[in-house]
Amino acid sequence: MSEERRIFTRLTINPECTITLADKNSFKAEKVVNISIGGCLLEIAGPFTIGEVCLFSIVLHHDAPNLEITAEILRSSEKETTLRFIEISPDNLLHLRNIIRFNAENPDKIEEEIYSHPGLL
Repeated sequence: MSEERRIFTRLTINPECTITLADKNSFKAEKVVNISIGGCLLEIAGPFTIGEVCLFSIVLHHDAPNLEITAEILRSSEKETTLRFIEISPDNLLHLRNIIRFNAENPDKIEEEIYSHPGLL
């Protein structure tokens, strides 16, 4: 997807994260290639079923609950999988927003993107 079509800025950060499928099988991502408020690209053994809904979890701290986001698998190969975030609690959205803002070159641009899409808030 070209940069012009993207709604949200994508960042390269690498938290520990997993995908859990409806059958409760979990898969740990080797790397978060990029992440935004709207989705992420993961280096993870696949392929997974396109359109399948999963739970994407990011470990915030080992003594804190994980950040959890319901996601849809958009694309998947043997090495990479793209997720589109489809449901997130207000608390988890706040955590995700803070992670992205903290790591962004232009935190104000991230805020503009979030506030221009009120369905996120």
